[in-house]
Amino acid sequence: MINTDKYKELGNKIENSNEEVVDKIVLVDITKIKPNENNFYDEEYEIESLAQQIKLTGQIEPVLVTRDYKLISGHRRYRAMTLLGETHIKCRLLKNDNIDDEDSERLTLIQANSYRIKSPEELKEEVLICNAIYSKMYQNGEISKGDVAKLTSADVGKSVRQVQRLTKDINEEVTALEIEAYKNDIDLSEYNDLADDVSLKQKYDYLRKLLKEYGKETKKDETTVSKQEKLNSMVLKMSKFIENNNDDIELSSELYNAVIDHVVEHNQTKLNV
Repeated sequence: MINTDKYKELGNKIENSNEEVVDKIVLVDITKIKPNENNFYDEEYEIESLAQQIKLTGQIEPVLVTRDYKLISGHRRYRAMTLLGETHIKCRLLKNDNIDDEDSERLTLIQANSYRIKSPEELKEEVLICNAIYSKMYQNGEISKGDVAKLTSADVGKSVRQVQRLTKDINEEVTALEIEAYKNDIDLSEYNDLADDVSLKQKYDYLRKLLKEYGKETKKDETTVSKQEKLNSMVLKMSKFIENNNDDIELSSELYNAVIDHVVEHNQTKLNV
């Protein structure tokens, strides 16, 4: 059984080890660090510029790792430090009993990355993962049905209403993928046998993979894609403006999310996407 409360205080308790301790942060041989195979966030952007920043100022923020040095948060910092040829990296350690199975690790990964600006696809993946884990807990009688959206909301940093809307959009996308498969005479017998017993994420991933294999992945209307790209561009510009000027603006995370949500909702109406 997953104890969801324990993930809310990530990194607060640090256990000593045989490594050198620097200001309660463990200095670890960088070759011991293991990238997380469950990490789905985009870690490819601006690695070289981050490396130059670390070269000038040193590593200010530690990466977050498990007791066996698997990365939970800080993949870009780790890659930048590797690029610089650094031999050691500052780490904050999570106790192993905080992560006792893959579901726990996935939740911890999402919660530890709550600070970052996320793309629509990253947010969708967060909702899918949380929905799958918390729905399983509901089916096991561990939480109420209403808690699924509430816990997901807390983890992804969106309101319950936004999470419900995103989940509805994903359900509609799954339906569209099913229709696309039927239209192309793709065999869905195996999918139909599994459909009642698997999570929304498993349905979504299965159908996307199946359609990709057949080269029949849903193609969006060019006009719609263009409008969505405009909306994504607006959100990205606003995000970068806030990120670059946050020292002067001093936005709380709640106000930041409210600003971004306003940009999205206002321009969704204008662009009709």
